[in-house]
Amino acid sequence: MNLLVARGLETRIRRRAIVRGVGLRWGAGVRGLLGKNGAGKTTLIRTLATALSPSAGTLEILGTDVASRRDLPGLRRRIGYAPQHTPILRHLTVRDQVAYAGWLKGVSADSLSERVEVVLEQVDLADRAGSRTRSLSGGMQRRLAVAMALVADPPVLFLDEPTAGLDPTQRIMFRRLVGRLGSERLVVLSTHLIEDVVAACQEVTVLHAGQVVFEGSPQDLAGAGRTATGRTQAPDTERSPVEVGFATVIGENLNHE
Repeated sequence: MNLLVARGLETRIRRRAIVRGVGLRWGAGVRGLLGKNGAGKTTLIRTLATALSPSAGTLEILGTDVASRRDLPGLRRRIGYAPQHTPILRHLTVRDQVAYAGWLKGVSADSLSERVEVVLEQVDLADRAGSRTRSLSGGMQRRLAVAMALVADPPVLFLDEPTAGLDPTQRIMFRRLVGRLGSERLVVLSTHLIEDVVAACQEVTVLHAGQVVFEGSPQDLAGAGRTATGRTQAPDTERSPVEVGFATVIGENLNHE
């Protein structure tokens, strides 16, 4: 079942097309949105999360046409979104910050306290629940942003560069969390880090210059490096097969010194 369908999606900022002609059909699972810095990942994620309006094309999420503004508030309550820079109220405690996010999402008062404790445990912040948000490290703030996105238990979850600022141990824990979440919802992980995609994602979409240039599994992406357009790339001892495949599909010359 497709939870998200886009056809000919385009997003313009100051008359410049940042996302162009994007078509997507995504169901439940963990989907990596991979691309270099400047590829248009954040603009696409913001469009899919309804923070930006498409300039052209159609976008349906959970069976709702985003162009139908009447249904947009209800749809947004069912979408979790952790942007790259999540606004955090520095005077609140971690618990109160997540509760506030839940209140904004319309979580009922009867279940809000329980949901807050559940998501803080999920992102490994339960021991900091009473701390002021201003005391958190950068990595903890990223995990707090994910907790805020999760508190309403959304069926669709968008995470923009969620592992930024996490140390290696925290990144491993986060990948495990994402894997668990993807068993029952669509989780879209936007990143420029290929290792996150390989470790956490069943499927990957590569974005380059605002366009989708590849969709498939990480294994398919690795294969693209071996058989791109009917030819074989020169051996590369410094990059993993997936890195070679990624470079291939975005048109990077691996043999260029």
